[in-house]
Amino acid sequence: MQRASGAAAAERLARQLHLEGQVEQMQAAWFEREQELVAQVEALRRDKAEAAALAAATAAGHDVVQWQADDALVAELRAQLEQQAADHAAQLHALQEKLAWCAESQALLGGADQLAAQQAQSIRQLQARLAAAEGAAGRGQAARITQLQEQVAALQEALASRRPSSVTALLAAAKPGPAEAAALAAAAATVQQLQVQLDQQQTSHEASLRQLQQQYEALKARLEQKSAAQQAAVGSKSRVRELTQQLEEQRGMYTRRIRALEARLTAAEGAAAAAGRRASASSSGGGGFRGGRGHAAAAAGGSRAAAFLRGSRQQGQGTAGARLARQGSSRAAAGGSNSGSEGGHALHDAAAAGSDGGQAQHGEGSAAAGAGCRPAVAAGLLRVRERQMAGLVAQLEERTSQFLQLQQKHRAAERQLKSLTAGQQQQSGGDSSEPGSPPARPDVAAAQDASPNQQQQRRRQQHAVGYASPQHRKRNGSGAAAAGGGAVPGAASWPALCAELEGEVEQLKGRLAEACRVADASKQQAVELSARLAEQSTQQQQQQPAAGSSPLQLDGLLPSAGSCLPPAPYLLSVAEAAAAREAARWEPQLAALQQVRLLRT
Repeated sequence: MQRASGAAAAERLARQLHLEGQVEQMQAAWFEREQELVAQVEALRRDKAEAAALAAATAAGHDVVQWQADDALVAELRAQLEQQAADHAAQLHALQEKLAWCAESQALLGGADQLAAQQAQSIRQLQARLAAAEGAAGRGQAARITQLQEQVAALQEALASRRPSSVTALLAAAKPGPAEAAALAAAAATVQQLQVQLDQQQTSHEASLRQLQQQYEALKARLEQKSAAQQAAVGSKSRVRELTQQLEEQRGMYTRRIRALEARLTAAEGAAAAAGRRASASSSGGGGFRGGRGHAAAAAGGSRAAAFLRGSRQQGQGTAGARLARQGSSRAAAGGSNSGSEGGHALHDAAAAGSDGGQAQHGEGSAAAGAGCRPAVAAGLLRVRERQMAGLVAQLEERTSQFLQLQQKHRAAERQLKSLTAGQQQQSGGDSSEPGSPPARPDVAAAQDASPNQQQQRRRQQHAVGYASPQHRKRNGSGAAAAGGGAVPGAASWPALCAELEGEVEQLKGRLAEACRVADASKQQAVELSARLAEQSTQQQQQQPAAGSSPLQLDGLLPSAGSCLPPAPYLLSVAEAAAAREAARWEPQLAALQQVRLLRT
């Protein structure tokens, strides 16, 4: 028996659980269906409101087609603005990547230059050690060579004493002394050494200038990233302020509406109370019982209408208040007395006020499309549409003004950076145009000598790898940086960024001025050396004519009166050959002097 009762209880429990599951499923299905129906009802209400607004606008003489065209135009402009913003962001990202790549490549080039300088120094040290070793090993050979040279000189003197008028004697007499030859050789070696030092300094200056440019580009990229982060923070803060302001405006608007509805509700309650008092005062006479019943019903209906209006003020359900007011008015009409009818009219007014309040809370575009309120609905919808259009136009103008301001700031920053770059280039150009400056770079000369088509192709290649000259950037109006750019600082942080940038630029200018001073010192040394060479050449020119034109110094070289002289043409040819050999021997020194004079001028 207990087992049967337990099985029955278990079966009942299982059936109950099954039924509860079915009920839950049905509730979920009905809830989903209810949500779908509510969404459909809301969509139908919106469609009905839009249709009523369009009908009212058409009846009032407004151009609905123009409204739709304006809406389509605003949507198109908004899409274009978003597309332009996306394109600008993509271009800025690409330029920033190119700038980072250029900075990395410049860093690699700087490391390669340092390695080359270290290798050159090691080579010079090894060459010095090799020369020292060779000098120690070849001292005996040098002594032997010196001895042989002395013997050759003695033999030449003996030959000259035998035949004083020979060509060999003339050539020996025309030769400069050993001291002069040694001085000229030392001067030529010094000139060559200084030229090598000048080339090395020029190479080091170019490397330092390239490193400075790399530091400048890296600094520019870092400042652009910093300004972009600050701009994003400022934009988010401004957006928060705008949303807070909009929330305060909405709160104030709804607060004013609630106060207006409370005032209307208070007036409706006062009217209902006055109607009840008038009904109680005029309750004597025929149909008193029915009149009193109608008055009571009217009072009850008025109180219920007032209570429901309070609820509808919180929930926004003015239609139920209107339905309750209609019930109160029907009960008042059932009384059959004038006072009851007055109470019903009062309740009807109160319910109308409640329904108006509910409709006002729903918004100006959610009023009923009745025949009596169509002008008000149309006017409200027209105002809503005008406010929407004005808001969209204001947003579009604000975005446009912000874009123009950002573009102006970007151009101002580009102009400032271009002016700084131009100043550095002018300084470097002025240094290269001064006396003793090194020759122009081969790539610059090639770019100047190239044809316009080749120059245009070279500029395209430079733009493809992420590098452009200042003139190219000026034509295109872009900022690498600008990165950059897009990357332009805000109004609050812009002076600080400019001050930081100016400080870095002043440091770079100081380093460049120091390099220029070193170059000027080397140029001054070259000028002094050229002056010494000029003095030595003038002294030699003054001494050489005196030695060649004085017949007193050649008395020992002329033959005696009884000897025979060679013919005159032969002497002239010998003299011309000697002069040609002397000119060939002096040509390198003259060329070096001319180069020095050109450098000075």
